[in-house]
Amino acid sequence: MKIVTRTLSLGIIRPYYGKEVEGRIKAEKDNREKEFLAANKNLISDENELKKKAKEARKLDPAFWSALKKENPEIFTMRELSALFSQLQRQYALLYNETISKIYVEALKTRKLSRVQSLLSSIGYKKAYEAFKDSSLASGLRQKLQSNFNKSKFYNLINARISLPTATSTNFPVSIYRQTSSDKYAGFEIQPNKEDFVIKLTLPEFKIKENVNPKTKKKFLSFEFLKSQKKKEIFLLLSTKRRRQNDKQWFADEGTSAEIRKVINGDLKKEWAEYAKRFGKDKNEKDQLRNKYKIGWLEIRKGKKIGEKFRWFLNLVIELPPKMQRLDKNIVGGIDIGVSNPIVCALNNSLKRYTIGNNDVLSFNRHMQARRRILLRKNLFKRKGHGSNNKLEPITSLTEKSERFRSKIIERWAKEVQRFFLQNSCGIVQMEDLSNLKNKEDNFFNLFLRGKWPYAEMQNNIERKLSEIGIEVKKISPKYTSQLCSNPKCLNWNKWFTFAYRKENRFPLFKCEKCNLEVPADYNAAKNIANPKIEKITERLR
Repeated sequence: MKIVTRTLSLGIIRPYYGKEVEGRIKAEKDNREKEFLAANKNLISDENELKKKAKEARKLDPAFWSALKKENPEIFTMRELSALFSQLQRQYALLYNETISKIYVEALKTRKLSRVQSLLSSIGYKKAYEAFKDSSLASGLRQKLQSNFNKSKFYNLINARISLPTATSTNFPVSIYRQTSSDKYAGFEIQPNKEDFVIKLTLPEFKIKENVNPKTKKKFLSFEFLKSQKKKEIFLLLSTKRRRQNDKQWFADEGTSAEIRKVINGDLKKEWAEYAKRFGKDKNEKDQLRNKYKIGWLEIRKGKKIGEKFRWFLNLVIELPPKMQRLDKNIVGGIDIGVSNPIVCALNNSLKRYTIGNNDVLSFNRHMQARRRILLRKNLFKRKGHGSNNKLEPITSLTEKSERFRSKIIERWAKEVQRFFLQNSCGIVQMEDLSNLKNKEDNFFNLFLRGKWPYAEMQNNIERKLSEIGIEVKKISPKYTSQLCSNPKCLNWNKWFTFAYRKENRFPLFKCEKCNLEVPADYNAAKNIANPKIEKITERLR
């Protein structure tokens, strides 16, 4: 059964300073809020507006942080943390580019993938360890390099079909792998804390230097990593955007917060222990399953979106055991991906169906692209030269808005599909394999909808949602599924019912010329996809 992998993205709020200092910060915020409410309670009549302004009054100014640093010189400020991550990011990107070029040159000599695996350790890991004197950072870089040297990418690289993937220092994530030795963690460790989510980073020891730019006369920080075995511990306070906006605790939220709650409470450990007990075949497999709850690596990255470019984020990857449901492997479901009806679901054992009839994503993307063209035309009349980021900001904002809307709608559709198959105890779901669709340049579906209809993203979301509840997902060839009659006693191949015919006739109902079955074309295709023997049937027609 497929294990569900989920990436959790959390914002790094600031360093965590321990109970004493954190208590003082909280007291200062509460005091400022009380003072604001006492002064403005009778002046602002709207209760919601008053709450909003009181929340803004809780924000601490730079003067408070400067005073806190003077009183507690040992604490690590957000300015220092941001400078440290920026330098780590630059060094990490430079090392990545240098090592991937060397590995590529060596790989060209032998043209063997097995040689690359040894080079990842002898060049990649060794270079990173020499630079940082830290096995966690070195293992993270090795894994990054390995992801670009899998079988398909390797042969495409050496045959010059794709270019060598390089990194830019502005957005390259820093990967940290957790190393365990004698029950002591190196790299990072999740700290038990009921109110906040805190992670302890164990980085190589460094020395902070304050420098001055000779041209601009501005001060900036730099870090010198010392070549010693000592480590520097930094505690990070993490949160999600929704939790910060709504002032919620980890124990009263859903989504990412629900997954974080499992990690903090130890519920994830209990779930894997129960799963190992039920499905582990032998002692070794049971031990491996029990340890799946551990978070093995994380990534630190800088925000890319507007309003997030000066913020830092931390990505965690957790593995979840499939939720065991009462499913029947003899009940097979089929999903047809369309345009006017984006998703149509059918079953092999009944006439039940589920149709999502309005393609909100396609219509929204069309409006967004039309708006984008208008903004691009307006840019022609703006002043040329510096300030291109400001000039393109409306377009970037529009693109981000479109991506957020699309992901939310597709997530909702995936949940609805999951609910339909779960209610009908479906054990296997078959979908069309559309991976080669983008390579067909003469395909109307691909050319007309390129950039507007994210069918691949939708299929991936549906597959992930179905895997979460233990439903097996199979990909089949889409050939002839729209032309076959879905009547199990007929299965006639209607050659005339091509895409060109449907397009000319404004996508009519499917009508079998042999048994006169008349049903919607999308449902007929979904019913064929749900047939467990569809691969064998279509193979005879080729």
